[in-house]
Amino acid sequence: MKNVQNLWLIVIVVLLAISGCKDDENIIINPLIEKVTTSVFGTITDENGDGLSNVLIELEEQTTSSDSDGNFFFSNVSIAADNAFILAKKSGYFNGSRTFQPVKNSVNRVKIILMEKGTAVMVDGANGGDAALGDGTKIKLPANGIRKADGSIYSGIVSVYAKRLNPVDDDFEKMMPGDLIAEDESGDEQALETYGMVVVELEGSLGEQLNVAEGSFAEITLPLDPAVAIGAPTTIPLWYFDESKGIWIEEGSATLVGDKYVGQVSHFSFWNCDAPFPIVKVTGTLFEGNTPLVNVLVKVSRTNGSPNRPVGTGYTDIDGVFCGKMPANESLLLEIFNQCNEVVYSETIGPFSEDQNLGNIAVDVSTNITEIIGTAVDCDGNAIGNASIAIKAGFIEEFYYGNGESFSIPFVYCNGITSIDVRVVDLDNELSSGWNTYPISGAVTDVATIDVCDELDEFVRFSISGVEYLLIDTIEVGLDGPYFHSLFSTYNNNNIRYSIFRDSTSGPSWLGDHVFTGSNPNQQQFRIGTIDNGNWTWYNADNVTLTYTAFGDVGELIRGTFLGTIVEQGSSSPISITGEVKVLRDY
Repeated sequence: MKNVQNLWLIVIVVLLAISGCKDDENIIINPLIEKVTTSVFGTITDENGDGLSNVLIELEEQTTSSDSDGNFFFSNVSIAADNAFILAKKSGYFNGSRTFQPVKNSVNRVKIILMEKGTAVMVDGANGGDAALGDGTKIKLPANGIRKADGSIYSGIVSVYAKRLNPVDDDFEKMMPGDLIAEDESGDEQALETYGMVVVELEGSLGEQLNVAEGSFAEITLPLDPAVAIGAPTTIPLWYFDESKGIWIEEGSATLVGDKYVGQVSHFSFWNCDAPFPIVKVTGTLFEGNTPLVNVLVKVSRTNGSPNRPVGTGYTDIDGVFCGKMPANESLLLEIFNQCNEVVYSETIGPFSEDQNLGNIAVDVSTNITEIIGTAVDCDGNAIGNASIAIKAGFIEEFYYGNGESFSIPFVYCNGITSIDVRVVDLDNELSSGWNTYPISGAVTDVATIDVCDELDEFVRFSISGVEYLLIDTIEVGLDGPYFHSLFSTYNNNNIRYSIFRDSTSGPSWLGDHVFTGSNPNQQQFRIGTIDNGNWTWYNADNVTLTYTAFGDVGELIRGTFLGTIVEQGSSSPISITGEVKVLRDY
């Protein structure tokens, strides 16, 4: 588990252009100079909704990694007051990101979906040619127009990884990078209405990163969904996503040919066919009766042109406030969703020629909300200080990090759900309450006192360069012949693998110290790695001492500690590592 602090009640969510904004006293509109201190809680999933572990998360100068559930947390960090930018990276996936307006002295929540790269299409770099996707998207590479990182021309086989993003698809806003705010050719800030996006990455035969050579151009062909094709501009600006700025940058244009946009690009990243609009900032506050609506999804769409085209989505903050940059001088559709993804309120707003506060909006979210109250204590009855609390009810699952003393959590559940499951983990002492089921009892569900005093049967805990990982889910370990082999796996098919191989002539004498230098990998190895859907990242021993204090038979415990330095494959820079293992031998 990473960067977990004594924090409670994660309720602020920020996505795309809409966020929970405060007044000018809290949000200062100058990202180049002004900063705010705040916290950020986020979740990274794949396209199936499964949490992705060990994703590298970069929030300006801060970095961390996602845990086994795909969650991450930054506590009390200083970030840009306007258009803060967070970037998520994982091998085998296209980068994901989110641009948001943070709320000062609060907790901002971010959700990002990473798209798997999938199978590459091969193109000859010397001759160029087309890389066609099955949905009509096409990438045309120029002959002798692909370069290596050093600028030299690459003439071998090019692996083209590409994926189209259709603006009418579910979760489009969580897969696209940043938000729909851009900088046009004049340097002015604009809101965008997208007609489609494509992300492209090129690799050489050795896995090296490639791109379009200077002075050359590639061609992209992007099909239009019928829902957005009506009234589509004949010529539309092209925009690429700049990860250094966290915004879209205008460069070139595309022409409508039949039902597809065709345009030339000078490099590859995310490219976007968008119509720009001047922007205003719109805020509002949602109430149900006298109670602010917290963590409620808000979506704003254009009513002109094609339907089902959001210009921003996000969630209300702890005071029920939402805020976002939206197209000026246009009628807009404001929609409010409950947590079961049902539209419970809609209203046409605008047009606005200047920043606008909509004031209080009365909404009946028509969902079932229960306040989960209780206390998490250890075996001596003391409140847990550093806790992970997981709550599940049907398809809704939430994770909270914080102090377990007298907690109070607003939790939304859908019709037909009559009970919730709660698990508390003491992160400092590796203790768990296990999953416990409680009947939902109206507006308040009192889970009373949850005893967190069961020693975790199995866990793997390690730290790489100060980033901590605590894995507590399914773990399998055993001997393959004379070799010790273990697989520490979390659910959702996201695995952490910790493997040790010994020379068969040494025999299975495991108790005591073992030193792994990596100098003789054919006889013994120490490796830690991650795997997601077959994509591995391995770290090999540079100089690691592993000490086993117990190595039982099948069904008995294996316990040990390790520390030293490792190196990521393909790198020569040592990385510090410490760790502890407590696992049951399965075979």
